[in-house]
Amino acid sequence: MVTRFAETMRHRRTASGFTLVELLVVIAIIGILIALLLPAVQAAREAARRSQCTNNLKQLGLALQNYHDVIKVFPPRKGGSNGCSANAWCSNRGRKSGFIPILPYIEQNPLYERIRAGDPTGATSGGNVVPPDGPAGWQAWSVWNDAPDALLCPSDNGYPDKRGRYNSYAFCIGDQVESIRDS
Repeated sequence: MVTRFAETMRHRRTASGFTLVELLVVIAIIGILIALLLPAVQAAREAARRSQCTNNLKQLGLALQNYHDVIKVFPPRKGGSNGCSANAWCSNRGRKSGFIPILPYIEQNPLYERIRAGDPTGATSGGNVVPPDGPAGWQAWSVWNDAPDALLCPSDNGYPDKRGRYNSYAFCIGDQVESIRDS
């Protein structure tokens, strides 16, 4: 009877577990599968980012056409207000981006309204009064420091860092793009 009990226990121990070699083989197979799948996942993510860039360009094209339908002209590549010449905060002439007029057409109306209103209290500009349409482009104004997602391409270097006046697209005239920095 004792022999039969010992034989049963030995049988149970051998049938219920994995050997170290079997465990290592399973871990190696899982590692190989992950190594094979990782490039495919990265390629799929990059394809999705490129698709988002293409969609952003389509949305910008639609915004330009909708702006044209309403205003009857395309927005200027650059513009701004004349203001006064005594104070740099009074004028952004030739410094205001052509993207600002189309902000309402890319679902950024609150940002557009903040720019249009300026900041007469100086609360968002370090105490300086900001005229309607904003200060000169080089002046620090918190509204300038957040690029809308529609102006950022996820495949672009630096994305999703939206600090500063950075965006992925630009207006151009003719065959020359002016003042574009290479990333």
